[in-house]
Amino acid sequence: MRVYFDNSALQRPLDTKNQARIILEAEAVLVLVAALEEKRYELVGSQVVELEN
Repeated sequence: MRVYFDNSALQRPLDTKNQARIILEAEAVLVLVAALEEKRYELVGSQVVELEN
């Protein structure tokens, strides 16, 4: 499976966790990052994300 993160998704774990939705989204991003580190998924990007960064 290929995974694409836009910049808002990449920033979600750093957001203030004062809502259940933010907590769940942050956890989901961290689970996907862990899977990427384990080579279970492939990270794909775009020129737009590179430009934004």
